[in-house]
Amino acid sequence: MQFISANNKLWKGNGKVKGSRLYMILFIVVLILVFVSETLAPHKFVWNATYFQDDKEPFGCYVFDDVMASSTNDYSITAETFYQLYNNDSTAAPRAFLLMETSPHISETDVEYIFKLLENGNQIMLCAESFLSDLEDTLSFSTKTDYSYFFDIENYILNKKERDSIFVGRDTLQPEFTYQVYSQMYRSHLLTYKKYWKTAVQPATITDISIVQDEDEDDTYYDDCDTCEVEDDIYDDYCDTCAVIDDGDKTAYYNYLRCDSFQILAFDKERNPLALRLFWGKGELFLVSTPLMFTNYGILDGGNASYAFHLLSYLKNKPIVRLQSYGKYSQKSSSPLRFIITHSALRWATYSLIILLLLYMFFTARRRQRVIPPVNIPPNRSFAFMNLISNLSYQRHDNQEILNIKYTNFCAEIKKLTGISVEGTNTDKNDCQRLADKTGLETSYIEKFIHDISTYINYNSEMDDKELKQYCDGMNEILKLLKT
Repeated sequence: MQFISANNKLWKGNGKVKGSRLYMILFIVVLILVFVSETLAPHKFVWNATYFQDDKEPFGCYVFDDVMASSTNDYSITAETFYQLYNNDSTAAPRAFLLMETSPHISETDVEYIFKLLENGNQIMLCAESFLSDLEDTLSFSTKTDYSYFFDIENYILNKKERDSIFVGRDTLQPEFTYQVYSQMYRSHLLTYKKYWKTAVQPATITDISIVQDEDEDDTYYDDCDTCEVEDDIYDDYCDTCAVIDDGDKTAYYNYLRCDSFQILAFDKERNPLALRLFWGKGELFLVSTPLMFTNYGILDGGNASYAFHLLSYLKNKPIVRLQSYGKYSQKSSSPLRFIITHSALRWATYSLIILLLLYMFFTARRRQRVIPPVNIPPNRSFAFMNLISNLSYQRHDNQEILNIKYTNFCAEIKKLTGISVEGTNTDKNDCQRLADKTGLETSYIEKFIHDISTYINYNSEMDDKELKQYCDGMNEILKLLKT
C-alpha cells in the first residue's frame, strides 16, 4: 500500500509538471503570434499636428529638421522662448527664428520681446493658423479660418480628392510658382486689416471718400477716412487712417496693417494672402498661415517641398533657430519617458523589459515555501528585576542598600551625560567643579553632597527615611538640571 501511494503521488506530481510546461509553451506561442501580427500589420498614421523634431507621423517635422540640418550648417532647435532668447544673448549677431505651430501659446510678454528682437535686426517667421490677439492688435491684421477643413483631412488625403492651387509671387496671372495642394493644408488665410466695432460714436468726418465692397462681410464701407471722432481712447491709435461702416447703433472700423512696409509672398486662388513679409525697424517679420506645409507630409508631397524652402530663402543666410517652446506637445518633449518612446530601439527595449517582468511575476507568483511563523520578541525582564530588588529592599527597610543602588545609577547617569566620574569617596575637586558648572549649583554643595552619600555607603551608617528621601531628591534634582 505504501508503494502504491508513493507511485500515485509521483504520477500526480509529473502530471502537474507536464501541465505547467504545456501552459507555458502555449502562452509563449500566443505571445509570439501577437508580436508577429503587430509587426506585420500596416502602420496606422496619427494625423495630429505635433511639429516635433523626432515625430515621423504625417504632421511631425522629422523630415524638415533632417533636411535643414544636412543642408544648413547653422540650424538648431531650442526649447527657449523669445523672452529667454533675448535676455540670454541680446548682443548676438542677427539671427532668424522659425516657429511652426497650429496655434502657438505666445504670451503678451513674448510679443513684447518679439518686437525687441526685430528692432535688433533679427528675422522672425511665425507659421501658424491663428495668432495671439495682442500681436494682431499691434500689427492690425487678422486671420480667417475655415473650420470645416479640420475634420476630414485624413479622408481627403487618403482618398486623393481634388486639390487646389496656391501661388507664390506677385499675382495669379504670372506667379513664380504654383503648387497643387489639398485645401486642408491651408485652412487659414491672412487679412491685412483688423476690424473693430464701436457703439454710440460721434458722426465721422470723411474726406476723399471711396466706396469699397467687403466681399467677406457683404457690407459697404468708406475708405481713406482722415479723422474719426471716437469717444473711447482705446481707438485713438487706430483712427489716423481707417475705413468706417455706419450701421445704426454700431460702427465698424477697419485698421489696416501697421508696419514700415509689407509684401505678399503667397496667396490662394481667391487672392487671399497666405504669407506676408513685414518690415519693422531693422528686422523682418514673416506671417505664414500654412504651417502644415512644413511638416513631413508637406515636404514629401510631390514637388511642394520648394514652397517651404522658397519662404525660408528670404531669411538671408542667417543662422536659423527653430523654436519648440510654444506648442501643445512642447512640454512633453523633455521628459525621460517621451525621449524613450520617440526612439525605436529604446522603445522596444522598454517593451521587452516590461514583458520579461510580467513573465517573471506570473511564474514566481506561487509560493514555494511554507509560511515562516512569527517569532515572539522575548520580554524585557530588566524592569521586573529592578522592581523585585527595590521591593525587597523596601520590605526589609534597608535604607542604606536603597541609597547604594540609587547612587550607583546616579553615577552611571552622570558619566553617560557628562563624562564625569563621581564614584568613590575621594572624588576629584575638578570633577565637582565641572559638575557644578553644568548644573549651575555651588561647588561646595556638590562636594559635600557627594561626600556625605559616599560616607553613608562606605561606613554602613544608619539612615532614617527622611534622610534617604532628602538624598534621593537631591540626586534627582542634579540629573534634572543636567538633562535640561
